[in-house]
Amino acid sequence: MGHKAPSLFQVLSTSSGLSWSSPVSVDDMLGQSGLAMGPGIGVQVSSGRLLAMGHGGAMPFKTYNHDVLIASDDHAKSWQILHTFNSTTLDEPQLAVLPSGHIMANVRTTNGGGGCKCRAVATSLDTEGNHWSSFGTAPELISPGCQGSILGGKTSVWFANPANKTARATFTVRKSTDNAQTWKSTLVDPTPGCGYSSLQFLQEDETVGFLWESSPSCTIKFAPVTL
Repeated sequence: MGHKAPSLFQVLSTSSGLSWSSPVSVDDMLGQSGLAMGPGIGVQVSSGRLLAMGHGGAMPFKTYNHDVLIASDDHAKSWQILHTFNSTTLDEPQLAVLPSGHIMANVRTTNGGGGCKCRAVATSLDTEGNHWSSFGTAPELISPGCQGSILGGKTSVWFANPANKTARATFTVRKSTDNAQTWKSTLVDPTPGCGYSSLQFLQEDETVGFLWESSPSCTIKFAPVTL
């Protein structure tokens, strides 16, 4: 384990988090190492399939050169590689199930989104994650090069990040009701911070809980956001 040789493990709970299994190597199931998941959450599609996405590199590990989508059809007892996106500019992918049932990969870029200082996105061509579009830029979702959070509901998609082209500041939550084509937004925190965040529904499609790293000392803050 560690930066020179990232390894992926999972622990499972069948008691709502009161107790946990021993760690199990996912590397062994996938037949490869060097995959760093998220940071963020996975998704479950309508069939019950679990999907998660991470970024990886060739061993010995030096730099990321691909993002990998993995899937489980047996409630995380086993995992398989479903799709590999080969790129040296994709980093820290996030997944969301759109209201249409398709899956969106929303990704930090290491090259500023090809100059637009924004996120990169790809969308599955089916509802299982088997086939995908190519990655393109999302100019409205500006970013200084930082993790972002995305969350899908029944009728909406939510996204949060430091919406700033040059600094990890201007923490903003956005909502889309047209499968992430257009967004309305609200500014939550204008001050600079460490930048990472997480979203979860408090009331589906109406209110999210927004957790983010605020201030240069990475103070953790939380706020409910309604859009």
